[in-house]
Amino acid sequence: MKICERFKGGVIAVGLLCLLAGPSLAAVVTVIPQNAEGYFARDNNNQNLPAGSYIQLIAGSPVTPLATGEPGAGNTLLATNTLNGSGLYYFVVNGITVGSTVYLRVWNTTSWPPAVGTYYGNSGTHVAQDKAPLPDEWLVNQHIDADYRIATTTGIQPASRGQGAQGQLITVEGQYFEPGATINFSPFDNMILSGGTTTYGGGTRIHQILSINPAATTGGRSVTVTNPGAIASNAQTFTVNPGPHPSTPSPSSLYRGDSGQTVTIGGTGFHSNATVTLSGSGINHATNWDSATQMTLGNFQIAPSAVTGARTVTVYNPNDAGQDTTTFTVRNPTIEVSPLSGYLGNVFAPVTVTGYGTHFLGGSTSVTMASDSGRVRVGNTSVASPTSLTFDLAVSPEATTGDKTVTITTVNVLGETEERTATFTLNPLACHSSPLTGPLGTTVTLTLAGTETHFNQDLTTVAFNSPAGLTIRRVTVASPTALTVEVEIASGAATTARSVSVTTINVVGGTETLTCPETFQPVVPTLPGQVTNLRALAEPATGSITLRWLNPGSNYTGARFVRTTNYTLWDSLTKDSTEGQIDLDGSVGAISTSEVPGLDPSKVYYFKVFSYVTSGIQFFNPNGVKVAAIPMAAGGGGPAQLTFVLTLESNVNTAGGHGINHFALPFPSPWYVDGVRLQTAYDLVKAINTAAGARIVSTFAKWVSPRSVPSAVGIKLPVDFDPDNLDAKAALQDITLGNGVSYQVYLIQPVTLVIKNF
Repeated sequence: MKICERFKGGVIAVGLLCLLAGPSLAAVVTVIPQNAEGYFARDNNNQNLPAGSYIQLIAGSPVTPLATGEPGAGNTLLATNTLNGSGLYYFVVNGITVGSTVYLRVWNTTSWPPAVGTYYGNSGTHVAQDKAPLPDEWLVNQHIDADYRIATTTGIQPASRGQGAQGQLITVEGQYFEPGATINFSPFDNMILSGGTTTYGGGTRIHQILSINPAATTGGRSVTVTNPGAIASNAQTFTVNPGPHPSTPSPSSLYRGDSGQTVTIGGTGFHSNATVTLSGSGINHATNWDSATQMTLGNFQIAPSAVTGARTVTVYNPNDAGQDTTTFTVRNPTIEVSPLSGYLGNVFAPVTVTGYGTHFLGGSTSVTMASDSGRVRVGNTSVASPTSLTFDLAVSPEATTGDKTVTITTVNVLGETEERTATFTLNPLACHSSPLTGPLGTTVTLTLAGTETHFNQDLTTVAFNSPAGLTIRRVTVASPTALTVEVEIASGAATTARSVSVTTINVVGGTETLTCPETFQPVVPTLPGQVTNLRALAEPATGSITLRWLNPGSNYTGARFVRTTNYTLWDSLTKDSTEGQIDLDGSVGAISTSEVPGLDPSKVYYFKVFSYVTSGIQFFNPNGVKVAAIPMAAGGGGPAQLTFVLTLESNVNTAGGHGINHFALPFPSPWYVDGVRLQTAYDLVKAINTAAGARIVSTFAKWVSPRSVPSAVGIKLPVDFDPDNLDAKAALQDITLGNGVSYQVYLIQPVTLVIKNF
């Protein structure tokens, strides 16, 4: 075994490799210590590699190792060693085949398997030969690819930037920077690198574009440079300075066309030379620095043509490019008109316009409204303030109906034109009269009503669309919206519906025409069919009542009662109904009675009556009358004790409100509540208030006419609903309670009474 010797030349070999082979094609590869101390592993900067680093001898060609440190495909690991504290290594390997290649691989790691990214690189390859000469002055990394050199940094420019800085060119100075080298910031939170890295002549300077989020953590960051495949360089310090952080401006919005305004921006980190810009166009302002926590935008102006919506407000510190944003909103001025609508033929004086963000200016503000052939006129425009004005509007009755555009135009103090619009609706004239009838051969009076009309005794005429058989005798105007028409109907007039037109010469100009379609219809005459003096009275017979009526004129042949226990069935009852039908054949014009036997004492019945002739019927009081059958005591000794639970509802939205309770007691007097007899309205009011525990009755009334349009007498109590008020008490005591009569109370809360006949 031959020991490799040091070659002459005076240079210490860092890694000496001896390749010997004999006839057996085997060789001994020996790394021999220099002066019995070993060989140094150094990088291309002539720096010792760190102690504890792994060094491997591998047969084959240099390839990227596995993450575990093992050779790649086709390679064989011959030996592994570590550098000692002085960066020396030593190993001997036997049995290398002549003609094979070997190389060294170095790792910067003290743990195994190695961590990703700790691989230094590989040496060049060498062929094992029989008695091959040894390479002279072989440096371990002299044959490692240049991509794996270790960079050295000497400075960074600029050395700091503010939070929010965008697109900043960062330059790192140093040595040994190679193409593809990267700049590393640690920690890197909330920063963005963009643009490629550039290496300049001699590899002494590289650049990177850096953006910093406004929320990035302030303070120092370690900056290193890493050549491709190599470890990071020594570190420089880059500092993130506190940047400006604006809050929401005050005010946070203004209107298009506003000028001479002041907008204040609070926050932190404002430098004395800080600038403020707003995105978009159409906004001008002067920037004033007040303090590190406040900026003022003076003489703030927004052009009327500026785009509405959110604008980005950027506060920028020129010293270190720190910046941050907030939001300001440009709003579109609007107007509202009052009233919003009106009817044709009217003068609206004044119409009020309320502006929001407007700049009305006397002498330079005008009002126009869409007009058809001059039928809408605007006048007397008066500006009260930049946000308020009035004008008069005269609308001809011949104008077209629908939505009309009101346009307010102002030339503001900047000489710019502002235009705002709103909608005013023109409504057609409306007729509110119900369809009417009149018997042939008679003269009748029609009542017509209009909405926002202008009836005038001297300027209004009335006509039928089909006047044959109708003669208008007189037109009487009661008010601008009501009139009556006296019409003579010929006996031979057609019994078809006719529309009525009311024409008025309008003071605004033009002719106002109100048409009531199918308002009037002549009919074959019949006398009014009403049965009067209807009463339902208890009679001393078990389960029966007696009904009394007065038959109408001689053309009526009789009358008929219809009864039901279900009030909801009224709409289905006719003269031919079989439910509870009772014919009344008393003498025409005489007061007659008829007993209705066989009623169930446990039920309440509803009755209504009609009188009839050969050609038809006429109902009396469609609401009917409610009564109950009266059970008698055994042996005919008078009615048994009766109990009726009476619930009175109310509307409690307002005190003394409109709670209407229309009721008729279902059995005859006497009536008692808690042993107290009810003889007058005063007694009933006191009973209701006592049951409620409070004064809840505001009004009491008694129906005095049982017709479909009844009349009533009653009393409204004082504000505190005190029935014992001297005037109220006397009036209530004058209203007696009687059989078959309906009463009505207004309450402020509901109440329930238990009424008995003993």
